[in-house]
Amino acid sequence: MRGKVAVVGSVVLDEIERGGKAFTSFGGITYSILALAALLPDREIIPITYVGEGDLDRFRELTESFPNINLEAVKICSRGTNRNRLIYGDGEERDEFFELITPPLTFRDLMPYLESDAFLVNYIKNDDLSFQDLKTLSYAFKGVLYMDIHSLLRERNADGGFRLKKLRDWQSWARMADILQMNRLEIQHFTGFKTDTEEELEKLALLVVSQGPKALNLTLGSRGSILAYRKENSAFVKRFRVPAVKVVDPTGCGDIFGASFLADYLKHGDFERAASFANEMASRSVSYPGLEFIVSTGRHGRETPFSSSL
Repeated sequence: MRGKVAVVGSVVLDEIERGGKAFTSFGGITYSILALAALLPDREIIPITYVGEGDLDRFRELTESFPNINLEAVKICSRGTNRNRLIYGDGEERDEFFELITPPLTFRDLMPYLESDAFLVNYIKNDDLSFQDLKTLSYAFKGVLYMDIHSLLRERNADGGFRLKKLRDWQSWARMADILQMNRLEIQHFTGFKTDTEEELEKLALLVVSQGPKALNLTLGSRGSILAYRKENSAFVKRFRVPAVKVVDPTGCGDIFGASFLADYLKHGDFERAASFANEMASRSVSYPGLEFIVSTGRHGRETPFSSSL
């Protein structure tokens, strides 16, 4: 193996309901882990996470298609695995009901992997990694730190649903990562600024980048993404569109985006190229249910969107 990529966050068991049909699948950072393993076969992918004791064998079976996934940092939770019920309407909107089970991770869990090429921190739960532990990681780690804020801004309601909250001192959070990822609603709650037009959204993305990160991916679902980034003494913003596709299951689309961006950036060091590739992979992924399109990459004789990108 030529290097390592550590993935930090929560594994989830998803129960997905869409169009009158329901199925279960591992979710959360599972999408990130498998996508990175498929796209970076020459690097060791190390999940730093919890999996329920009763689900560990199934999780091992799921990942064994990829020999470059190393499960040595996976911790066992006797109480089980986090569970999430996702109910989709006709479009991309969904209701989520999350059962939080596993405890937070700490910098001590991450310390053995500081020699990695990159850390992908994906906040599947808002307590996956505390502010102080993330801050310590940002000072101690010299590689690429990619952070998807995802559920960092989410507070759980009494019924298990979510509401978004504002962060205190968002600038301090922003400057800890090399590359940030968030969606339109998240950037507004992250900064406290509302936007009514795409031009205002681009300006807000540039504002976040001015606080310290080298780049920001602002994902817009079926409308593509906005990339804001710094190069030398200048800041740039670019819009990426995606073709219309048949949507079978959009779950994990943002996780696929982040993993694909990071994988391509580690290969080529080009933000715009990585964003274009990430949009392509994310848009293809929605045509497959659950993890099917990634997992089958590791099996014989099955062509998938990821197979053609290796």
